[in-house]
Amino acid sequence: MITSLQETWVRATHRHSFGTGIRKLGNSHWAMILGHIGLAVTIIGISCTQLYSIERDVRMSAGDSVTFSGYTFTFEGTRQADGPNYEGFKGVIAVTKNGRELGKLKAEKRLYLVQRMPMTEAAINAGFTRDLYAALGEELNDGAWAVRLYYKPFIRWIWFGAVLMSIGGVIAMVDKRYRFGGKKMREAV
Repeated sequence: MITSLQETWVRATHRHSFGTGIRKLGNSHWAMILGHIGLAVTIIGISCTQLYSIERDVRMSAGDSVTFSGYTFTFEGTRQADGPNYEGFKGVIAVTKNGRELGKLKAEKRLYLVQRMPMTEAAINAGFTRDLYAALGEELNDGAWAVRLYYKPFIRWIWFGAVLMSIGGVIAMVDKRYRFGGKKMREAV
């Protein structure tokens, strides 16, 4: 990312002031920069997610708390949450960091009536630098539940990097130098 920014600086200031030079840079340059920065963002996302992700499988009853990575997950309990074609439970998990509530994760466990197949609907608390997930497992004795909690840092950066690379690709496609065919192709036919 740094070398991409340095390349932009060098090209923009080669013959003109930075303000004039930056406006004279072509689509191919911006496509290249977005592609390289997008790749770097994706690599940062993959690396941080792979290295720093945390997953915990815990047994929780109403009022129980689990703390990791500075986040406290407090299980507030479950309630019946039936839908038109399923029977289910919704578990509510409050998430706090340094005493400040960040939100409530509302994970669901559903049993679809037609297929008799249990499904888990995970709850997500999304952020720019991390995502928090919660999923209900099986109901245990005494009203306790098996709960799976996840901390995934920089997971959204993987997708953001892909979007930057895609935008770079679109910009490259509109650059006239990269268009094939045109007049020469029509004359050949």
